[in-house]
Amino acid sequence: MTPVLADDAIIPKRYWTIMSNEGGCTPQERLVANEALLDHAVGTINTMYYDNSGGFDFSPRDLYDSWRRLRNSSREGKSRDATIPHISLATREGAVEGLKWLVSTLNDPFSKYLTREELRQELQGGNDGFLGLGAMVEAPQEQAMTHYYKSATTTTTTASSSSLLLSTRNVQNLPIVTAVAPNSPAERAGVTVGDRIVAVAQDKFLGQSRAQVTRHLKTKYSAENYAGQAHVTLAKPVFYEQGGGGGGEVVMGYRLSKLKLATTMNEPFEPQKHGVSGDAIVQYKLLTSSDSILDSSSLNVGYIRLTRFSRASTIRFFRAIDTLEAAGAQSYIIDLRNNYGGVIQEAMLTASALLRDPHSVLCYTMNSRGGFTPHDVEEYVVDTRYPGYLLSSEPRTVSLNQVRRENPEMFDGIGVPPSSFASLSEQSAKRGIHRPGASVLTTTTTAAKQWRVGSWLFPAAHAMSVNDYHLRMQKKIVLLINEGTASSAEVFASALHDNGRTVALVGSKTYGKGLIQHTFPMPDGGGLRLTVAEYLTPSLHHVTKVGSARYDQVTGDWIGGGIQPDLYCESRRGIPSDVGADFCVGAALDALEEADVQEAYNLALTGEQGPLKRTGGTTLDGSGPRRPIYASIAKDDF
Repeated sequence: MTPVLADDAIIPKRYWTIMSNEGGCTPQERLVANEALLDHAVGTINTMYYDNSGGFDFSPRDLYDSWRRLRNSSREGKSRDATIPHISLATREGAVEGLKWLVSTLNDPFSKYLTREELRQELQGGNDGFLGLGAMVEAPQEQAMTHYYKSATTTTTTASSSSLLLSTRNVQNLPIVTAVAPNSPAERAGVTVGDRIVAVAQDKFLGQSRAQVTRHLKTKYSAENYAGQAHVTLAKPVFYEQGGGGGGEVVMGYRLSKLKLATTMNEPFEPQKHGVSGDAIVQYKLLTSSDSILDSSSLNVGYIRLTRFSRASTIRFFRAIDTLEAAGAQSYIIDLRNNYGGVIQEAMLTASALLRDPHSVLCYTMNSRGGFTPHDVEEYVVDTRYPGYLLSSEPRTVSLNQVRRENPEMFDGIGVPPSSFASLSEQSAKRGIHRPGASVLTTTTTAAKQWRVGSWLFPAAHAMSVNDYHLRMQKKIVLLINEGTASSAEVFASALHDNGRTVALVGSKTYGKGLIQHTFPMPDGGGLRLTVAEYLTPSLHHVTKVGSARYDQVTGDWIGGGIQPDLYCESRRGIPSDVGADFCVGAALDALEEADVQEAYNLALTGEQGPLKRTGGTTLDGSGPRRPIYASIAKDDF
C-alpha cells in the first residue's frame, strides 16, 4: 500500500484502513497518518480558535512548539520534557491521547477532541448525565469555574462532620456540576451548577487525583451503569457578599449535603403535570392568582418554560404563545432556569419575534480573525420561520412590513441588513436609519384634545414618542434566570433585557458563558470542538470575563461574569415541579403586578415622581432602587 504523506487529504475510510490490522500497513505508515491527523488539528486550531484573553492564554507559536516537541518525543521513543506525555503516534491510542493533550494545552474547558465513538454517542442524544440524575458532571480543570465565582483565600475550616465546611482546597479535585437538566431528579432536589460530588454511597472522590476522577467518571458513573436510587453526597458552595452586598459573591467554603435521588430508570425527565401542558422541551400554563403561593391579583399570566434552544424548541415556543394568547394571557413569565443553551441562531430567532424594531441589536460577535459583527432583528425577520411580532397589540406584520418598505431586496435573497457592519452613528448619519424615540405620533381626539393609543388617553400637551407607543402596545414579560442559564440562553435574555423588552430579570446571576463553539470534522471521523467566537450583549458587555475584568473597576471587588438579575431570587434549594409552589414564579408575578405602565407614565407627566422605587431591588434586603418602568429595563453592569 502506498504510504500516506503528511500533507495528503486523509478521508476517514482511508485513515481507518491504515489503522486496521487488515490493511497490511507498517508502523511507519501509521505514524505518518497519525502525524498528519495531529498536524491537521494544529492547523485548524491556529486558524479558527478564538482566545477570549486577547492573546494572553494562547499563541499559535506556542501550540506549534508543543506539537513539535510531542512529535519529536514520539519519534525518539522517549520524553525529555516532563510536561510532554510519553506516547507512540504509531498507534491509534497514542494519537487520541496526543490530540486530547494538545487541545488541553488551550486551557479552555469548552474545547475538546471527540473520537468518532464519542461524537456518535453525543449526536444520538439520550445523555442522562451523572448516574442518570440529570446533572452534567465533569472532572475539574486547572481553572474550573473561575468565570463563575471566586473562592475566599482565607478559608481554614475542615470537614470532620457535615456541620463544618470543606475548604476550597479540599474540593479542588472533586467532580463539578456544570449543567442541570430541566425537570430532572437533580433539579427537583436542588442540585445546582457549581456543586461538587463528594461520594456515591461509600465510594468517595475525596483524596483522588484529577486523573483518577476523570477515569472513574468515564467508566463507572454513566446512566446505563446505575438503576434504582442513588445515595449522593454533595459539597454545596456557601457564599458571602463582598462590599456590603454589591461586590459579588465569594465562596467561603463548601457544606456537605446527602441526597437520595431516583435515577432516570425510575423517574424520567418529564414535567410533572400540575396543569402544565407541553413536553420535555417547552412547557406552558395559564396562571391565575390561585396558582401562586403569594397573594397576587395578577390574572391571565402566561407561563412558558424553555429548556433549550433548538429548531424544535423554536417551533414549540411559538405554538405555546399561540395557545396562551387564545386563552387570554395578558402578560408573560418566560422561565430560562437551567436552560444550558443550544443553537445560538435559534435563540436569536426566538428573541427577534419579541422585539418591535427591526434594527434592534441582538448581540455582537467577535471571532479569531478580528471580525466584529452586530446581529440584529432584521436578519431573522426575513427567515421563513419568522412568526411575526408577538406579544403586542400591534399587528404581527408590523416589523415585517417595515423591512419590506426599507429593504425589499432582502427578500430576494441577495440583500444584507443595512445595519450590519455599521455603528449606530453611521446608521443614523449616513444611512438614514433612525431608532424609535425621535418620531412623534400626531393623532388626537379633536374634542378632548387628548392622545389616544389603544385604550390609553394622554393629555395633548405631552407628545408621545414612537418608543412610548410601542411600549404601551407590548405585553409585559419577566424572565426567570439562575446559575444554570448559560450560553444561548444568555444571548436570549440579554437581547430582551438590553432592548427594554422585559419588566425585570428575576432569579440569580447566570452561568457566564459568552463563548461560541463549533465542531470541525476530523479526518478520522471524530470532531474537534473549538471556541470560535465570543458574543457581547447589545449594551456591549462581555458575559464571559477574564483577567482584571472580573473585578469591579472602582472597588476592586470580585464580580465575575454572567448576567445579574433585577430582582434576586435563588433556586439553590430546587425548582418545584408545581409552578404554583415556585417562590420565584411568585416573585415574577409580583414584578408584573407592580410594573404598571399607565401609572408610571402619568407620574412622569405630572413630575410627581422620577424613577420608580419598590421592594425587591438589586440588593438582598430588597432596598435597592428599581428602574423607571415606563422607560423599560434597568441597564445592569454585568
